[in-house]
Amino acid sequence: AVFHGVQTRHVSTLLRILKERGVGASLGSKLDDNIRGIIKELDIADAVSSTSSGHNGLSPREMSHLQSQSLESASVGNMSQLRQISRKSHLIIPNALDAHQHT
Repeated sequence: AVFHGVQTRHVSTLLRILKERGVGASLGSKLDDNIRGIIKELDIADAVSSTSSGHNGLSPREMSHLQSQSLESASVGNMSQLRQISRKSHLIIPNALDAHQHT
């Protein structure tokens, strides 16, 4: 199984914890926050270091640029552009923050 944003070796643990805690679609709009909280609690995020080459060999500058593009594309509903960006790295879109640290 693939769970974007989580280190591959920890996916089965995450899925087990989600099931044990009853984290599922019934949480509606709170689902993402619950999952992020558990990923943070377990410290299993597939994080990109700002001081090294990022996911898929992208530099921190390239990651930052693509994150800005993803926020802009999302704000205007440009799904085609978002798909193109996500092909470069699945971490760009969920980790993108604007100048006010909003996703």
